[in-house]
Amino acid sequence: MQAKADSSSQVVVQILRPRHVAGKLGVLMAKERIPSARASSRWLVKLVHEQVLLSLSSNEFQVVRE
Repeated sequence: MQAKADSSSQVVVQILRPRHVAGKLGVLMAKERIPSARASSRWLVKLVHEQVLLSLSSNEFQVVRE
């Protein structure tokens, strides 16, 4: 799965976990990168209607639209 850069083709996801944001929609922003660490398997997800940025593993969201 790869996040798309331009706004017309954003990958929209539904959050499954954590519980306090479950069911909300978000947009995949990028694969998380942590300096001086192994490659992360987590994704940065921005909620659609809130100013919230989440770090989620791929089993914590499902793709709704690519």
